[in-house]
Amino acid sequence: MILPSTKKQALLIEKTAKFVVEKGADYETSISSKASSNKNLCFLLPGDPLNGYYKYVVSLMKDKIYILIPEHQEEENASESDEEYLSPLLMRKRKQHPEPSAAPKPKKAGNFSIFYKSNENDVIIQPKLYFEWYERFYNGPSPYYPNILPKIIKPPEQLAAGIRAQAEQVAKNGREQEKVFTNSDASGSKHMQFTNPYYMFYQQYLFKRAVEIEEAIKEEERQKAAQEEGEIIEEALGDSADVEEEELQRQMERRQKAHLFLKTILSQKRKQSTEDKKAV
Repeated sequence: MILPSTKKQALLIEKTAKFVVEKGADYETSISSKASSNKNLCFLLPGDPLNGYYKYVVSLMKDKIYILIPEHQEEENASESDEEYLSPLLMRKRKQHPEPSAAPKPKKAGNFSIFYKSNENDVIIQPKLYFEWYERFYNGPSPYYPNILPKIIKPPEQLAAGIRAQAEQVAKNGREQEKVFTNSDASGSKHMQFTNPYYMFYQQYLFKRAVEIEEAIKEEERQKAAQEEGEIIEEALGDSADVEEEELQRQMERRQKAHLFLKTILSQKRKQSTEDKKAV
């Protein structure tokens, strides 16, 4: 999906979408007739690159999950240079380093409307870990890499349960399972498209379960390796014990032979001594 390249263009699309949602399809038809003669309204035409973005904003507004920029923010945005404009999907996070003695400054609103409602109960995903996992799992970068992840919107519980169930299967069977779901039930797997409002809810659960499964496999491999190492050590110790036992047996045999040899010599000496006495 192509995003607006300037704040002015983004605000015009936002305002138009707002009026269309408020006044209905007839209003959209009336202004669409002027689009061919007004290049600023070309996004209303189906073949225009920004038409998909405009339709997406309209759908988010209808679902009441698109937050409009306040009037004072629009004026502030309009006074800034368009050359500095970046959409939220292209903005990098910048670390702020306030002076220790300075009072904390109030957060400035973003240069663009927020797609997703904030929720204090949302699970916070560490972008670095998520992006690294995403590239391993999908064999390619996330559509949000290396930028800001959108807010997580929790769907109704019944839908959330279905999304979690599908994410569980994808986590276990790999990304090919996604294709199975999208090919067999396109309407029931819309959350697997990154333009869907519930995409990050799906990704959050998939990320969590996939990492848990990865760790479980690694732990199983570690335990198996430790068991094999233990068996090798036990076998080596067993061989060593056998060697020691054989050596002791040989020593006993040598001692017995030596004892018999000495006994024979003593017996011969005693016999010789007796014979010598008789001769005298």
